[in-house]
Amino acid sequence: ETVVVTTDDRQSATGINPRPSNTDEIIFEDDFEGAFNWTTHDLTADPGVWHTSTFNAYGGSGHSWWCADPVLGGYRDDWYMALNTPNINLSGTTSPTLSFQSNYACEGTAGATAPYNGWDGMNIRISTDNGATWSVLGNDVVNPDYTASSLYSFGYQHGEGPNIPGWAGDSSGWHEVTADLSAYTGQTVRIRFAFASDPNVSTITNPEWFAWQVDEIEIMDGTTQIFYNTAEDTTGFQNINVQDIGGDLWHVEDGYPTAPSPTHILRCGLVGGSYNPNMNNAVVSPYIDLTTYIAGTVQGDFMVTGDITDPNVFPDVDYWCVEISPDSGVNWYNVTNPWGNPSGTNYVYSDVPTTWASFVESYSVGNLDFSEYLGYVCQFRIVFESDEDPPTGVGLEVDDVWVEYISALQHDCGCTALHIPFPTSVNFVTQGEAEFTNLGSNDIFTATAHWQVQGASSVQLPPPLTLSVGQSVMRSFDWTPTTVGTYWHKGWSEYSGDQNPLNDTTTVEDVEVTPEGEWVLGYDNRTIQYRFNYETGEGAACRFTPGDDGIPGAFNVEEAQFLFDMGQVYAENIDLVIFEGDASEIPGAEITTITVTVQPVIETNPNWKIVDLTGVPALHGRTQNFWFWLKVTSTEPDERYPQVLGDEQVWGDSHFFTYNGTSAQASNNDYMIHAMVTPSTGVHDSPIELTPGTFRLAQNYPNPFNPATTIQFNLPYESPVTMKIFNLMGQEVATLIDQNMAAGMHHVEFDASDLPSGIYFYRIKAGDFADMKKMVLLK
Repeated sequence: ETVVVTTDDRQSATGINPRPSNTDEIIFEDDFEGAFNWTTHDLTADPGVWHTSTFNAYGGSGHSWWCADPVLGGYRDDWYMALNTPNINLSGTTSPTLSFQSNYACEGTAGATAPYNGWDGMNIRISTDNGATWSVLGNDVVNPDYTASSLYSFGYQHGEGPNIPGWAGDSSGWHEVTADLSAYTGQTVRIRFAFASDPNVSTITNPEWFAWQVDEIEIMDGTTQIFYNTAEDTTGFQNINVQDIGGDLWHVEDGYPTAPSPTHILRCGLVGGSYNPNMNNAVVSPYIDLTTYIAGTVQGDFMVTGDITDPNVFPDVDYWCVEISPDSGVNWYNVTNPWGNPSGTNYVYSDVPTTWASFVESYSVGNLDFSEYLGYVCQFRIVFESDEDPPTGVGLEVDDVWVEYISALQHDCGCTALHIPFPTSVNFVTQGEAEFTNLGSNDIFTATAHWQVQGASSVQLPPPLTLSVGQSVMRSFDWTPTTVGTYWHKGWSEYSGDQNPLNDTTTVEDVEVTPEGEWVLGYDNRTIQYRFNYETGEGAACRFTPGDDGIPGAFNVEEAQFLFDMGQVYAENIDLVIFEGDASEIPGAEITTITVTVQPVIETNPNWKIVDLTGVPALHGRTQNFWFWLKVTSTEPDERYPQVLGDEQVWGDSHFFTYNGTSAQASNNDYMIHAMVTPSTGVHDSPIELTPGTFRLAQNYPNPFNPATTIQFNLPYESPVTMKIFNLMGQEVATLIDQNMAAGMHHVEFDASDLPSGIYFYRIKAGDFADMKKMVLLK
């Protein structure tokens, strides 16, 4: 199945390099500033493939005509191949009849939609003007009837329109076909055997589809033989590719000072202009040798931009895709469907980011992953195909291509994530988390976990790490900053047998500590990777829960803080809408709307846009949750600025949503949206009681887990606490806590090594508070 996708709302942030920092080895890269060693190919100019062959020949011996790539043993996507006979003189005939033996196997008719009822297929045609024009011999003269009355391959893919009939599917062996040529008595004719395919599945995805074979081509007039060919003689026959030639437009072009690697780029388009209709252009990378890699992952990316805007609906659009070949171009497999699984999905892209962006990060489905081809010598190619409409865009532009290898060593352990949650202010206890993972292929028993904040000694996080292959565990730590400033944190593992120290450590930099009683609330990862380009009237939303974040008593919301993409050129407006927020999945009543003007450079990344909220009375003396919504007001057709920055969400419960004024959808992304709050009674003269404002039971992490997971909960005051684990039958399987506990943020680890895989529930009772959540043990 071929499915078209468009660029995500989320795209690479301007100025952010998507290349990973923990690369083991860059095995291929090209910025097109030096010698060009790629190859370009106009796929519409492929030579014809009809030839004589002994493969599966009629009668079991000799030769038959075969429409196929002889190396592949069948057909490829987007073919229009024809075998034309020599001129045949029918003068003096009264009832000429064509007959031939036919054998075919190709994609069938299942799933075709109106006006088409078949996909790939074949038919026979006739010309009376030496091949200048051709007419399909229809079911009124052909026997047996065509199995489809309207083939997509001829009709849409190759522009002949609906109602072009043909045979499709599998003939299940050789059989005779006849056609009455009485209407052409007295004329000189040529017969065409035409085969066409669409841009989707072919022999690459189903090796049993060998395309089409014909033999024993004969024209009789009564008992008189007018023409006869058994594929032993090719004299006078024409083997041609019928496609319109689109041109070979991939080339390296100079004069792009703002490209990721100035000033040369790889471009599919006319120099100084747009591109051609009816193109099918491929640019093929040099060979990438993966024969020495037997474990680990190999993945890549490239930067892309351009314009291939087409107002029509797929498949009647211009589109592009990325493919990989492990066999010198004999077979090409879509990057989303390794080895061409017939039930897999081949994704193509009908637009391009309008500013330079990562391919992998610009689409919901797109990943240049070679891991399935370890041990092979590979190439990849970018294929750009246009339809018959006159193009209006500049084409496809590519820069900064790279492929990296990440090893899977026997002994490899590291800190794979580090979380320093908000708020971080003087004398406020922040409970951080570090994730440690066994990245190797052997179990680990003797590693240790560590954390350190700038200006302090390192802290070991017990107990020692015992990790099965692929297992991750969490370690928590408390940090109470005493001085305003900006700090770095790092988490790392120590393991005597570690074979790859490059990935031992994760750091979080630029953690800002605010003055006592001035709390900045936020739920992001403190990292930036993406910018978010939403439609007019839509936008990013964040739900703030100060009580759950440990803010005591009533508070004032003093500021809204946003980090916007630096790609903005002019001053742009966006609406900040603030809502009540006691409901967890939908904003409540509107509190206020403020039109925010964002200036370029001075109010975009790395500078925060600050919105003063001290003049909003409803934000004073609060104890309730609240929402910020950035409602897009720009009506630009492409890039609607300002664009908030963020990353993929990693930690905790979701606070982030996309909202359109009616419905809120939970987002897998986080946004750089913060709120600064202060105590409603003013600045405190003495340290604040640092306890959570409400009871809360968090979702365990990780989930699913194997075999251990961490459960966090908050207590606003000292309480008797019990926490128990139950199986799906309601049977108690473990008691984790049964004691009096002080106010504060707590966590407990649950080790399910002795339990089978399945769904479990954990329940907490603390005073009058009770809550239960589901978790999944997956061994």
